[in-house]
Amino acid sequence: TAMLGNKETEIIAIKGLLIQAKQDGDLSKAMFLAEKAVNLQPDADWAVSILIDLYKMTQTWDKAEKIIQKAVKLKVINPDEARRSMALISLARCNNMLDNGNTDEALKTARQSYKLLPGFSPIAINYANILLNANSKRKAAKVLEDCWKNEPHPDIADLYMGIYGNETAEKRLKYAERLLSLKPNHIDEIGRAHV
Repeated sequence: TAMLGNKETEIIAIKGLLIQAKQDGDLSKAMFLAEKAVNLQPDADWAVSILIDLYKMTQTWDKAEKIIQKAVKLKVINPDEARRSMALISLARCNNMLDNGNTDEALKTARQSYKLLPGFSPIAINYANILLNANSKRKAAKVLEDCWKNEPHPDIADLYMGIYGNETAEKRLKYAERLLSLKPNHIDEIGRAHV
């Protein structure tokens, strides 16, 4: 604490106090210290990283997005990492909206998350589920097909085949073949789904 009074040691003191606050579980103190560290040294990647994590933990989404955008401009984090973080924040926001019954906003947020990171199966599955609840079966299938091309996953195949659960066995087989044709050699993932 005594080091806080000296400009040369202030950032070191803040880092030590910040680590202690995190270990003690005092998130508000940790956030205050991380914000102070970022204000003192905006390009300190350790401070930015901790602050982003704290904002995520406390669901302070707006501040998390702002610090990510600022960090990209300062080249503290790369654009791909920023896009992934923004997509995951949108996914978390979407889940909060669904929990609160705000389905229209959840759909917009799920779409935003999907646009940021379309090849990540949890985001595509979330968006497809919301589309299915909004009776957009064709669009949900397209989202799953597009994600399958990038990241074949059994959960994608399961949801995709579930869309066609009321179809005949012959039609279901055609849909399974269609999905497989988009990314051949991943029959195991489709095989786990209910074809």
